[in-house]
Amino acid sequence: MANKKSIANEIKIQLGQLTLNSKQQQKLQKGIHAVLVKVLSAPTKDPAPVLNGKTATLHVVFTGTIPGNSELTANFNGTEQTLTESGDLVFEGLITGSIISITGSSPGTTIVTIDIKADPASMTFAPGQDINGLFIILE
Repeated sequence: MANKKSIANEIKIQLGQLTLNSKQQQKLQKGIHAVLVKVLSAPTKDPAPVLNGKTATLHVVFTGTIPGNSELTANFNGTEQTLTESGDLVFEGLITGSIISITGSSPGTTIVTIDIKADPASMTFAPGQDINGLFIILE
């Protein structure tokens, strides 16, 4: 019976319908061992640096309405921020290709602009029009 140390060092491979002779088994074991030694003895790589990204400010202006009657929610990477009157929303960690989505409603006109290079650079929504759009960060 094998002791704990040898059990911890065993790998079982289910070959299904494949039958190996003794020579083929030894060759397979030798090949697996060589790969494992190479993989396990390779120097570990430091994790990739986290990209800090850019900071973007969405400037939101509600006109023709009373503060509190409008609402705009912006979402980036699971972080939501909401305004019920004109103001700014700030998001950090944006990189090229990041998307900020906006949704909301207002009985007045809504203008949303972003201060970094994005497509589009601004959006205007007519009175009563649902606010629904995406800013795609370009660089």
